[in-house]
Amino acid sequence: DVPKENIDPSQQDYWDFAHVMNAGDIVLVVAHHFPCALVKVVGEYNYIRNPEQEIGVWFRHFRKIEVLGYYPDLVTNSSQS
Repeated sequence: DVPKENIDPSQQDYWDFAHVMNAGDIVLVVAHHFPCALVKVVGEYNYIRNPEQEIGVWFRHFRKIEVLGYYPDLVTNSSQS
């Protein structure tokens, strides 16, 4: 495990994703500066060196989540919110 202070600042969000976030945490997912979904973390941190599309893993860093709701289901034009 690499200490957080030895990681490039642009990559430190991954540290928090792996070491600070816990199962049970509620997370607001943001895409392109707009809220996308509200999720509950239900799994531990995982890292896969080579993403495997055939098993549905296309990120290297991931956690299992439970979707609590999608923001576009509530607001159809978030730029007007």
